[in-house]
Amino acid sequence: MCPNGTIHDTSTGFLVFGMVVTCTVSALGSIGNLLTLCTIIHQCCLPKSMRSIDNITADTVLIFNLALADFFYSFISLPPIFITYLFEHLNIDPWGFQHGCTICTITAFLCYTTAIAEWTTLGVMAIERCTSIYKFRQSNRRSKLFTPTRTIFICCAIWVAAISAQIGPLLDVR
Repeated sequence: MCPNGTIHDTSTGFLVFGMVVTCTVSALGSIGNLLTLCTIIHQCCLPKSMRSIDNITADTVLIFNLALADFFYSFISLPPIFITYLFEHLNIDPWGFQHGCTICTITAFLCYTTAIAEWTTLGVMAIERCTSIYKFRQSNRRSKLFTPTRTIFICCAIWVAAISAQIGPLLDVR
């Protein structure tokens, strides 16, 4: 019981906190990752003599892929989560959230697909860093495993794998 005699529902505080955090992360994440994407694209379009980035490397491709996945997560996946918290806070269920609605299924698909792509990209970045450091120590050259072209194919494979992993739940295949 609160000091003024009213009963305070702790779940309301958690929902409001969740809404504030979700909205903040969505806005800042969307803006920051969009700026990263635009910067990399802008650098790629400039002539080599005007670039801040000398050459497009595997690192550049992986950072672009990570920023893309994080942008999708911030811009597409987090707003429906905010709306879910808002509806729960207002105690309304306009789309049948409690009974497995289509919007919930699509939101889960997008959320988990982008999360899988992000986490896998981070793992590939760690492997790329390890191989580059090892190869450079051995011969003062970069690893040939992660060329920009090969890394683009790896990033495409990451997205195909992430989408494939979520097709079953999206189509409700059991």
